[in-house]
Amino acid sequence: MVSRPDWNDIEETLFLRGKDAILQFATEHPTEVCSFFAYAWMPIEGNFSLCFDTFDHALQMAKENEQSAIATRKMMFEQKQAWKYALYYSTQPRIVDYAPGIDLFAYASYVDVSFHGWEEFFNSAQYPKSLDHEDDYLEGNVRLVIWKVLERLIEGDFFSHLRLSLPFRVGYQFYDQELIVLRILNWPQH
Repeated sequence: MVSRPDWNDIEETLFLRGKDAILQFATEHPTEVCSFFAYAWMPIEGNFSLCFDTFDHALQMAKENEQSAIATRKMMFEQKQAWKYALYYSTQPRIVDYAPGIDLFAYASYVDVSFHGWEEFFNSAQYPKSLDHEDDYLEGNVRLVIWKVLERLIEGDFFSHLRLSLPFRVGYQFYDQELIVLRILNWPQH
């Protein structure tokens, strides 16, 4: 019989590895100004990466992202019936002031964490089926775990060990999905 993931154990492991990664990064890169901390997850596999981006790197990625969007939109404007695709081209790629994906972070996969047996569980008869309007079992639980872990890292004030940009983001990304910002910390004073 295939066993379900132990979500409490996974949360604790990801929290401890996250705390250790933050402290390690602060020691190894004391002059880096961090702009983003995120967890990455490869769906169905039990593989996570803890990722950091820096302020300077995020600005460079944002500039490149904007230039790409401008070039794409310019081509669209030259099309005869541009109005048919105006919504898509005016929103894709989305322009953000940070790297649009974890794989573009300055320190992507800074620390990796793996749990075993997830793919076997996913392919087993014991895997809970979801209705059309519900989240997938693994994806929904991983989202909740990451959210809880990030809240614990914030409550434990672990990010204070880093040099943080104004603002500083925390979030996650699943492979081939959008980068999610769960919280924004270190807001600038007005």
